[in-house]
Amino acid sequence: MKYLFLALAFVARVQSAIVTSENDTSIAIHNDRLSFTIDKTNGILGHIHLDGQDLQGPQSNTSGRGYYECHCVPMGYQVAASDIFSIAANGNATFTLIKGVDGSLVPYAGVFMQQVLPIGHTFQQWYFIRDDPSATGLHNFARMLYSNSTVGPPFEDGGIPVREIREVFQFNTTLWQTASTNPILNVSIPDQGAITPAVPAQDATWDLATNAPDEPYVLQTSDWWTKYFIADAYRKRKAHGLYGKTETGMAYGAWMVSVTQDTLFGGPTHYDLLLDGMIGVPEGSANLVRIPHIYYYFASSHQGAATTNLTNEGYDRTWGPQYLYFNKGQQASLPTLRADAEAEADFSKYATFYQSIAHLVPGFIPPVARGAVSLSGMNLPPAAEDVVAVLSAEGLEFQRNVLDLKASQYWSDVSAQGTLQIADVAEGTYRLTVYASGIFGSFVKDGVVVRAGQTTALTGLTWEEESAGTEIWRIGTPDKSAGEFKHGFELDPNKTFHPMQYRSYWGAYSFVDDFPNGVNFVVGQSNVGTDWNYAQIATSGANVNFTILFDLPETPAANSTATFTIQLAAASGPTGNEDFSSAAFASFPLAASVNNLTDALEWIIPSNVSSSCLERSGISCFTVTNKWTFPGSWLVNGTNQLVLGLHSGSGTRVMYDALRLELV
Repeated sequence: MKYLFLALAFVARVQSAIVTSENDTSIAIHNDRLSFTIDKTNGILGHIHLDGQDLQGPQSNTSGRGYYECHCVPMGYQVAASDIFSIAANGNATFTLIKGVDGSLVPYAGVFMQQVLPIGHTFQQWYFIRDDPSATGLHNFARMLYSNSTVGPPFEDGGIPVREIREVFQFNTTLWQTASTNPILNVSIPDQGAITPAVPAQDATWDLATNAPDEPYVLQTSDWWTKYFIADAYRKRKAHGLYGKTETGMAYGAWMVSVTQDTLFGGPTHYDLLLDGMIGVPEGSANLVRIPHIYYYFASSHQGAATTNLTNEGYDRTWGPQYLYFNKGQQASLPTLRADAEAEADFSKYATFYQSIAHLVPGFIPPVARGAVSLSGMNLPPAAEDVVAVLSAEGLEFQRNVLDLKASQYWSDVSAQGTLQIADVAEGTYRLTVYASGIFGSFVKDGVVVRAGQTTALTGLTWEEESAGTEIWRIGTPDKSAGEFKHGFELDPNKTFHPMQYRSYWGAYSFVDDFPNGVNFVVGQSNVGTDWNYAQIATSGANVNFTILFDLPETPAANSTATFTIQLAAASGPTGNEDFSSAAFASFPLAASVNNLTDALEWIIPSNVSSSCLERSGISCFTVTNKWTFPGSWLVNGTNQLVLGLHSGSGTRVMYDALRLELV
């Protein structure tokens, strides 16, 4: 009887409550709580319901849908005369219904979509749902391949840039009232009545205050709506999404959970779009419609991120897993539902399931092919705070790890004792980079080998802060951001939610009005929060120089050498995020003059580090560093002057992270 009981329990356990159906135009799947469909005519994920509640709203050509798209195809394959291609949008995709039971005897079902273009692109996507009372979400993966040995346009001369690869989830219902970027940044989504009369300000940015001054979003957050306001860096991202309540008080959350970010690019400092509340319909038009969005970018050039091109050398990358998760609770608060979603950002929680489906997702690295890395007793610089360790592609700065399509990335905070533990690391060879607030430069170690099922223990490492002599002064805190300067992390006193000022539309602040004579910063007297702007902007007809005044008690020795270090949080040429351009000032000069000497220092900032950081509400984008050395004899006893200048009217901009002068 004992064995019969066990057998009956086994049968009951694997008997699935997942129901699937398929016809010529759609696939429908549901477990006891969550249901969804895939439209086989266009690849759209739709009709998501949780316990009977419609979460997506009616499906249309512009809303109530989820899809996977890429800015990576030549003319002739795009949507809306752009370089955007959406999988299955033209109906030429194949669909496979998947069913199985994982290693924990939990049944699952899913859909595999694929489309192959005759020019060499292959797009693939997977959605999986599990049969578990807590399984109220979709585990999803995506893959893009390119293979074409034919030489010729557009794949010669650099190929086609992969500007964006992303998943987009649009909601066509008023249920969703709040967009939640992180635990402290939550904004109300304006009503259609405030959206309709909005005045365009720039790309994806509208003035709401002029015609809807009493709109709650305007009173609480900003006069302008922009999706860039609610973007964020990868470092602490666990979940981002939407929150709303019904008239009965039932609260709902829709979340994109970052189960792992190891298949993404750019490291912890990469800054990207997460959410939106309105778009032009058709896209780019002035006809604004309230459509809450959740984005998940696999790769992008946003904020100056490095990108790769499709060439006849090929491309193959699998992204995921990520988890589109839905939750609810009677009178549940946003923090409560967010905390529940963030608890799902745990690869180990679903390790058995991921191992069971790994054979279905080419390129996904299963749990058994992963190890761990530990760090213990690392000697850190005494002033180091908020220390971060990054594992990324060997031989590459982590901001450029997109250049190695086989690489993975991981990061973790390092304790004050120099310890950390990173689990579920794909086997391979990595570069370890450690950086910290308050410290110029970083610690770099190549050759960190991770083996499946083992822990790579790193011990006895010492990070010695870089130095070029005696520090004369520093301005700002080296932390890869411009937040400490005016209009950076400074809170907006005019809005009830007091958001950080940099998140608002940059046109809200006038550099010329704030600094009519340019910046004049006196070392030892001036305040970085009020006397140094968060951006230097090459405006025509205005003094845009940043002047630093400082005293020396004596004239430096004749054979001394001064080193002037600049760390930029961002640099912006006129072409924004485009890596390469023949436009004027695509690569542009930042010049420094010491005590009005004719021998000016010049740094040509290359176009491939350019970003749209300032105008897209960023504070830390593609960071870059320069060191100038010059004879110490250029400096004098008494007051010295150092002037930083951009070419007037060039449209160039820089955002300073920190500056330092040393003498030896």
